[in-house]
Amino acid sequence: MKRERTCDARAWERRRCLGVILAMLTCLFLVLALTSEVWARSSGGRYGGRAGFSQSRSGSSGGGWASPRSVPARPYSGPTSPGYYPPVSGPGFGFFPFFLPFLGWGGGSGGGFGVGGIIGVLLILGIVALIGKVLLQNLANAYRDRGAAPAWGGGDRYAVVKCQLGMLSTARTLQRELRDSAAAATTNTVAGLAAALQDVVIALTRHSEYWRYGTVQVQRLGTIDEAERSFNQLVNLERGKLSAELTVNIDGIRRQAPPQAPSPGGEVGRYLVVTLIVATGYPEFTTSRTPSFKEMEATLQRLGTLLAADLLGLEVIWTPENPDDTLTEEELIAEYPELSIL
Repeated sequence: MKRERTCDARAWERRRCLGVILAMLTCLFLVLALTSEVWARSSGGRYGGRAGFSQSRSGSSGGGWASPRSVPARPYSGPTSPGYYPPVSGPGFGFFPFFLPFLGWGGGSGGGFGVGGIIGVLLILGIVALIGKVLLQNLANAYRDRGAAPAWGGGDRYAVVKCQLGMLSTARTLQRELRDSAAAATTNTVAGLAAALQDVVIALTRHSEYWRYGTVQVQRLGTIDEAERSFNQLVNLERGKLSAELTVNIDGIRRQAPPQAPSPGGEVGRYLVVTLIVATGYPEFTTSRTPSFKEMEATLQRLGTLLAADLLGLEVIWTPENPDDTLTEEELIAEYPELSIL
C-alpha cells in the first residue's frame, strides 16, 4: 500500500513539473511573438491633409467646389404703348405663312383658310412629328448609354481608395523624393493636395522597375461623413504599423524627428512600402486585391488625373523613412498581408 502511494506521488509530481514547463514555454512563446511584432515595425513618414472635407462642408466655391447656380431671371421687356397690340400672323405658327404662301394661307384681313391652309398645317405637323421622333431616339440612346455605365450602387457619391505598393529597397532615391515632397507640399489647401498627389504618382511611376507587390482597395460611400470616417479609419490603421513617424506634414503642420540608428544587415531581399489613401468625389474606381502590373499602373494614373474639385483628402505614408532602415520579406508579409505579387 505504501509503495502504491509513493508511485502515485511521483506521478503527480511529474505531471506538476510537466505543467509548469508547458506554462513557461507558453509564456516564452507569447513574449517572443509580441516582441517579434514590435521588431517588425519600422519608421515611417507621412504627409497630406483633409482640406477637401472642410471646404466641401463650408460650401465655398473656391478650389473647384462650385456653389449651386441660381436660376436666371426672366428678361425685362418694356411696356407697350397704350392702345397698341402687336400683329398676329396666322394661328400661332410664326414664320410659316411667309415660307408657305403658295399653300393658300390666309395672312390678310380676310383670314382665308382654305384647302391650301389645311395642307400647310398637315405639313407643319409632319415636320414637328419628325423632330419629336428624332429627339425621343436621342433621349433613348442617352438613357441606354447611362445604363451601360458602371453602377456604383444606391447613390454612392464618394470613394476612399487605398493604393499600396511594396518595392525593393534599392529605390533609395524614392525615399529622398518622398521626404522632399513632404517638406515642400502645401497640405492645407485642396490645390496643394492635388499637386502633391500628382507628384507622388509621377515619382512612383518613375520607379516602376522596383515594384514587386501591390493592392488596390476601394470603399464607395453615400455621404461625406461616411467618406471621412472611412478615410480616417484607413489612415489610423496604416499609422499603427509604424514604430515612429519621423517626417510629418499634415494640414500644414510639420514635424521632423531625428533619424533613428541604422539597423544591421544588407539590402538583399529588403523592401519599402508606399501607401496612398485618397478620398474623392469621383467614385469610379475598382477594387483589385491581386492587381497585375498594368492594373496597378492604370489605377495610379487615374489617381494622378483627379481634379482639385474631386479631392477630399489625401494621405501618403511610406515605411521605412529612415534611410538606413529596411523591411525584410518576412516583416513585409506579416505587416502587409493584403499585398500580392505583381
